[in-house]
Parts: sequence; structure tokens; C-alpha cells
Amino acid sequence: RELPFDVKCCCCIDKGRIHTNTFLDRTVISIDRDNLLVCVDVDNTNGKEPVESLEISLKNLLTYRARGHTDRNVVRAGHNFIKQRIEPGQKGRLQGVVPLRRDIVASVATMNTVSHYDVQIELNIPWASDPSVTFPVVVAHAVDETNFLPPAQYNFQQQFQPGLFATVRKPPEYFYQPPPQPVYRYQPVPCQAPPGAPMYQPQPPLF
Repeated sequence: RELPFDVKCCCCIDKGRIHTNTFLDRTVISIDRDNLLVCVDVDNTNGKEPVESLEISLKNLLTYRARGHTDRNVVRAGHNFIKQRIEPGQKGRLQGVVPLRRDIVASVATMNTVSHYDVQIELNIPWASDPSVTFPVVVAHAVDETNFLPPAQYNFQQQFQPGLFATVRKPPEYFYQPPPQPVYRYQPVPCQAPPGAPMYQPQPPLF
């Protein structure tokens, strides 16, 4: 997402203009295995203050409703603070990985409970307004690959009694209509996880 930001100090003092281009490597996150890679290209050529750091937060907004009462709570499910300076008149790239907790609540929306996730990406500028971008994401349940169903099998040689069916029976794949291509414009993240980033490592099975 490419956005310009007017940087202000005390709401009225002009501190220049910053352009950012922000990337996420995924918007659907699996609790048991994924990490969140964020990359921000910063154009500070028209800015008057340095960009000192990048702060990434995965926030879980929980809403509970019962007997006419509503309770809301915000939980920070992941966080990373990347210290890197981009001086005025320069361009640079800030990137980092957010390790995710494995005990967080998945995204859900029911009559009484709502669990919603946002990724907040904020550039820290001293003594000025901080540009911020928010992405909604979906957090999925853990995937257990040890418990799966075998692939479906279809009997294409099935015989039918004459006159029982007017048409030939076809498998479900026959009726699938693929969506127009492309469904959306694919834009890969232009960077890799930095060295030493706290990436999730899968654990070996217990049995």
C-alpha cells in the first residue's frame, strides 16, 4: 500500500512530507506456524525530520455481548520494534518479522463474540506526528497435518440402469467454473526476513 503523509509538529508546524510503500507477506495467518514479515519503503526526500524506527503490532480486538451489555478488549498478540534511522533527504527500507503467540484466539464472528485482527505499522518520528498504516488480517486455526482425509475418489465407470437417468452423471469438478484471472493483482514482498529474525521453527511430533 503506497501512501503519502504530511508530517506535522503540534498540529500546525510543517515538518515536510513522507511517502511510504508498505508490504505484508500474508493477510491470512495460521496460528501454529506463520510469522508476519513486514517491509516498508520510506521516501524521506521531502521530509524535515529523521525517521528513527519502525514499530509493528498485531492487535486482537475482542468484543463480547451478553444480556444487552457489550465488553471490548484489545490484546497485543505480536510486536516488534526495529531501530533504524532514515535521515531527511534520503530513502531507505525498514523491515522486520513479528513472532506470533501460539495461544491467541482465532478470527471469529458470532452473535455474541467477535475476534478481529489488525496489523498496525507505525514510523516513529521525533517531535512530530507518526505515520501509521493499518491492515486487517485473518488469523486461522492451527493446522494438524497428521489428521487428514484421503483424496476423494470418483467412479467414472459407474453403470446405471437404462432409462433411470436422462443425463450422464459427472463429478463435482465438472461443474466448477474458475474465476476470471487474475482474481487480484499479486504483489510479492520485495524483501526477505533479516538475518537473526525470530522465525517460528516447527516442533517434532511427540509420538
